[in-house]
Amino acid sequence: MKRVDILNHLIKSRNYSSYLEIGIWGGRSNPKHNNVVCEKKVGIDPDTNFKGDSILGWTSDQYFDFLYNYTNGVEFDIIFIDGLHLEEQVDKDIENSLNFLSSDGLIVMHDCSPPTEWHARENYDGGQWNGTVYKSLVKLRCENPNLYIETVDTDWGCGIIDPSRTQNVFSQFSKEEINNNFELFDDHRTEILNLISVDVFLERY
Repeated sequence: MKRVDILNHLIKSRNYSSYLEIGIWGGRSNPKHNNVVCEKKVGIDPDTNFKGDSILGWTSDQYFDFLYNYTNGVEFDIIFIDGLHLEEQVDKDIENSLNFLSSDGLIVMHDCSPPTEWHARENYDGGQWNGTVYKSLVKLRCENPNLYIETVDTDWGCGIIDPSRTQNVFSQFSKEEINNNFELFDDHRTEILNLISVDVFLERY
């Protein structure tokens, strides 16, 4: 399964009607955004070359500021975070997304399981890049019992955050130990990310 398949499965199985996508890669109309099937779709990306009524040329910070200041009661059933692949920005995107998620909504994150330390580098210099997205998920797994988190082991790791459920936090190592030692993360990624197979995902959702 690819990320779009996971998104469409969740939308269909849970009867979701509203979808927000943070980060739309490229400079043209994006096949992933177009192929997500949902009644209401909004995509945000600072790349103003995008075309389409549902795509806004804003950063996620700008869009959430707009929601906070100029709207009332806006909620999304599912929010997909695939913007700037850096821990600090992903932290903000998660926090803001939680504030605009419906009561039974889910957040899905891409790039949560980088296969090598090179894929998890901070600076993009061409080639495949997952960035430090996984570090944001590590912090939630280690510190937040009020969010249930698991990661589908496909397409670079698709993390699912469910605020309606609780979790047993990962306590074998601290977030600092994990995020400062990629080898440690790699050795324990199954437990840290709460990895599940595609088959298990389909059974649970």
